[in-house]
Amino acid sequence: TSFAVNPKMRLGEFMENWLDTLALESESMRSYRTAVKCWIKPQIGHVLVSGVKPRLIEAHYKNLADSFSGSVLHITHTALMGAFSDAFRLGEIPFNPMLSVKKLTKPINKRSPIPTKDAAKIYAEASKDPYMQARIEIGMMKILRPGEVMGLKWSDIDWDLGILTCSRQVQEVTGQGLVFKPRKTKDVIVLKLSDAQIEILRIHELAQQTARVFW
Repeated sequence: TSFAVNPKMRLGEFMENWLDTLALESESMRSYRTAVKCWIKPQIGHVLVSGVKPRLIEAHYKNLADSFSGSVLHITHTALMGAFSDAFRLGEIPFNPMLSVKKLTKPINKRSPIPTKDAAKIYAEASKDPYMQARIEIGMMKILRPGEVMGLKWSDIDWDLGILTCSRQVQEVTGQGLVFKPRKTKDVIVLKLSDAQIEILRIHELAQQTARVFW
């Protein structure tokens, strides 16, 4: 895909062209596409690339900060910095205005733990179904992300030793649907299962085998 910049090119088209040149993991691509679609194009996408100045970008950051979190500011800045850096490196623009932009930071909101009483309600409801109970048991009681829980296979369990090995996750990839990928950190984690968790997983496996007759 061409990344050529012409004098009449608007920032929105410029950012879209940059996205088309990337070959990143789907999670990163989704973050960049969201930043371009939601926090760049609607507000400053009409500006000529040649007219993008540090003052304009910093004013845009201040406007975003009034309504959005530090995470939004971070990914927006990262996307703009990446696009202009690549364009300058390739000789498509005479200078990189982002080099003079002062990044506006804002505390990134961290997710609070689920309150104990709410967790108990979730667990009680999930216990009515073998699949949901297994999913909640592993997801809430272990240190796995949702995509990692969904990526588990029966072959990941050593029933004799009571050990669960996690080496992959499930991700949605445009044009491919749900696919298996390595864990985000690329490493493998090994978790010890309690007798109760082994029993929950055994019941889930049996229920799955029974349901498979009707698949």
